[in-house]
Amino acid sequence: MEALLLVCCKQKLLSRAEIRTLVEQNDILQTCRLVTLGRGAAVDVPIIRRCPACRELTSREGDLDSCKMSFCQCGQDFCHKCLLRVANQREHMAHFGGECEMAPRQTVDLPEGVTRQRTVTCPWCHRSATVSANRRQVTCRGCRQTIDARSV
Repeated sequence: MEALLLVCCKQKLLSRAEIRTLVEQNDILQTCRLVTLGRGAAVDVPIIRRCPACRELTSREGDLDSCKMSFCQCGQDFCHKCLLRVANQREHMAHFGGECEMAPRQTVDLPEGVTRQRTVTCPWCHRSATVSANRRQVTCRGCRQTIDARSV
């Protein structure tokens, strides 16, 4: 059993695995590709969003031209562009035809003391390294090459 890390997040102790999952989710949200949805109704929208109801990651795959709505496994429908929750088909159709403001790329609230990190892959030896989000360069432990962390 994995020992609990002494990080308290809103009165809950988080394990290393839980913290690692939050950091990975944050990295996915910050680096996922941008797409166009609903025949141009939503341009440069991150393909992965956090469901506004359950906070799980939801990917907008399949027919991207059909609609800007997403459907989470928890049962919540929401606009992938502005993150508005949609309760029924009438609200869905009313929102589909209207304009909405683009919600920014989402982030995961990390516990205090946990730095935002991301994974980069060395272009020479393909070894992975974890670096803090604000670090510009890192030296690969495998081949000792300097990696520009902003471009990989």
